[in-house]
Amino acid sequence: MLRGEWNFDSFVVSDGCAVDMLQHGHRIAGTPAEAAAKALRAGVDCALWGQAFDHLAQALDDGLITLEELDRAVGRLLTAKFRLGLFEHPYITGTPEVVACPAHLELAAESARQGLVLLKNEQQVLPLSPGAIVAVVGPNADMPYNQLGDYTAPQPPGRVVTVLDGLRRVAGDRAVLYAPGCRVRQPGQDGFAAALDAGRRADVIVAILGGSSARDFSSLFSDTGAAVPGEDGSDMDCGEGYDRCRLELPGEQLALLRALKTLGKPLIVVLIKGRPVDLTAVAAEADAILDAGYPGQLGGLAIAEALFGLITPGGRLAMSVPRSVGQLPVYSSLHPTSRGAYVEEESGSLYPFGWGLSYTTFAYSDLRLQNTQMAPDGSLRAEVRVTNTGAREGDEVVQWYIADLVASVARPARCLRAFQRLRLAPGATVTATFTIFPEHLTLVNDEMQTLVEPGKFILHVGGRPDQLLEVEFVVE
Repeated sequence: MLRGEWNFDSFVVSDGCAVDMLQHGHRIAGTPAEAAAKALRAGVDCALWGQAFDHLAQALDDGLITLEELDRAVGRLLTAKFRLGLFEHPYITGTPEVVACPAHLELAAESARQGLVLLKNEQQVLPLSPGAIVAVVGPNADMPYNQLGDYTAPQPPGRVVTVLDGLRRVAGDRAVLYAPGCRVRQPGQDGFAAALDAGRRADVIVAILGGSSARDFSSLFSDTGAAVPGEDGSDMDCGEGYDRCRLELPGEQLALLRALKTLGKPLIVVLIKGRPVDLTAVAAEADAILDAGYPGQLGGLAIAEALFGLITPGGRLAMSVPRSVGQLPVYSSLHPTSRGAYVEEESGSLYPFGWGLSYTTFAYSDLRLQNTQMAPDGSLRAEVRVTNTGAREGDEVVQWYIADLVASVARPARCLRAFQRLRLAPGATVTATFTIFPEHLTLVNDEMQTLVEPGKFILHVGGRPDQLLEVEFVVE
């Protein structure tokens, strides 16, 4: 398929030690030479690392591969190197002019800004008032590598702006009190006292919680190349080799949050993390929750700007946040019969796919279709008016969903088919448009045919999954 149907003409490389695992993991080869031969004949031209491909000469001597097969793999690798010009110019140039250049730094900052998702904002505690004294606590407040993803290269000092750095830039050093309180997943409450003291002296508490993919490259690794959890004393809870069986915040973080809650101060949680987290207990304690994911090297600045209202968060969740681990799986395109009620709690997600709040408000009106009928091979244009009804400029993410009401096979309750991010000044109105094409309506029937079936459909549109307008149309 790869080469015959898709016409791929470069080389295939295995993951680290994957060829060796044919012998030691999957147990479908008896020797390293046999593992190497099976991989080569299956189309693998290069092994990322490992020992099996060191035995290709033995595989050739044993008749497990042919010289033609070996030459073919070598030829693909050499061809790629010639295409790249590596024989004429083996070393790249210009890196100092590219890495951390102004244009890329601005892109990193804007990416972080647009990625912020405001999950909760009770009593409009956010944005913070200018001049507020802020207690910054939590294990992710001043840990540069915790803002970055797994296998991030070493960073020069000062390259990454942490949340503590960002708040000091925005609010001023004197307005920020800092105490981490605890680590991400390691035990110990020795830092609670300092964190509580900072909270008592502040007007508002900002707890920077979550997880970490800050890999320690002195960690122990298994034969597959994945890190061995629990062997290095690090705070990683996410990344290769760091699977979890529970969803709550690890370590002492929830205990720290509950202790801070007793102070009676406005309590804001900023989440820096790389995996889904059960936020039920967090939502019960926090007045506001801002989800930043892994916001990157300028993420701390973007977070500080959002907390003080210099920007308005406008991101939306790209996944659903469950109420408990027992609720899994949760995702946006569930079938209507996929989720029944639970004895202990309601069935819906705590925060569903597409969720996100703002410091301003938006209204949708005049959802229209150019026609109520569409041919199976035709198209249908839709439009809706979106108005910023608040007092701040903000981003709205217009989400277009389609539901198939009657089909020959079971279909999701609705599927996201398009979205647009719009920046609107206070009082401004724009018309958002979406053209429905056949690919937005296709299904795979019980004979494995991809087609558009005649029938009734509903188009949903809105900025949040719980606030959608809808209109019906027919395909015939």
